[in-house]
Amino acid sequence: MAGNDPETLLNEIGAYLAEDVEYPLEGTLLYARIGDNVVGPSVFKDAGSHIAYRDGMDGPLCDLLMQFWRTQNLPSETSIFIEYVVHGGRFDLSIAYSDDLDPDVSWSDLRDESIRRHFGDKPVLYPSFEDVEKGMTYDL
Repeated sequence: MAGNDPETLLNEIGAYLAEDVEYPLEGTLLYARIGDNVVGPSVFKDAGSHIAYRDGMDGPLCDLLMQFWRTQNLPSETSIFIEYVVHGGRFDLSIAYSDDLDPDVSWSDLRDESIRRHFGDKPVLYPSFEDVEKGMTYDL
């Protein structure tokens, strides 16, 4: 698994995002809220004419993001919002702290703003219920 320093964890996050071979790594946006026992990642890939939301990229990614949050040594009530953008074979990282954000602005509004900033007005395609249903498995 990943190391305990932020740089190693960020590289591990990139390696995990690269495992999604249906779309290229170039043009990937990971937007996530991370806090004390709260992880909400959203992964988007530039698919040319649209942006594809990549459902199911959360299990190991959540663990890596939580480990990254812990390296920040923040008070438990402080969340971070990260933008991890892959382009040109590298990643750029932006971090915003919950203490610095307007509490009346929702996480989804912040995420949508990030999508527009990185991809413009391209439509975002989310998987249909039927697509999600096909991939669901239940262990009883």
